[in-house]
Amino acid sequence: MTTHEEYLSGLRARLAADGCTVGEAQLRGGRAVLGHRADFRLQWMATRLHLVTLALPWSRVDAPAIESFVEDAWAWARANKKGLPVGMQSGLAVFPVLVGEEVSAVAKEAVAGQRHAFGTLCRPVAVDLSADGQATWFDRRTKVGGVFSGHLVRKGRAYFG
Repeated sequence: MTTHEEYLSGLRARLAADGCTVGEAQLRGGRAVLGHRADFRLQWMATRLHLVTLALPWSRVDAPAIESFVEDAWAWARANKKGLPVGMQSGLAVFPVLVGEEVSAVAKEAVAGQRHAFGTLCRPVAVDLSADGQATWFDRRTKVGGVFSGHLVRKGRAYFG
């Protein structure tokens, strides 16, 4: 079984290798690994997309833990986004990642979709250390925010496998 520190150390390395600024963020649940990058594409209607990854070690990941962490990570990302306000040629996507020693089946269902609000997208991730760090997350294209879907799927595969 992979440990929290082993998984988070590997995630830090994958984020850095992809050009993210890597650090830490203080959230309600503790100190989270933080990865941030901003990409600009003309085909995204000349928009800069800020991608924030926040990963937190957890013991048992269940649906309430996912929902609470999603709200906390999403709020942190919105409050700490730099540059133009969201919606003004600037978007925000968040990967809130709970790294658990055990992940319930209901938690895996809770991360099966993308959440969205004006100018922001959120794709939660549940990592099961008891299954050698297997990540469950929404890795498909969507209509809402569809212009960014391919980018988010590629980044998610690079970070979570």
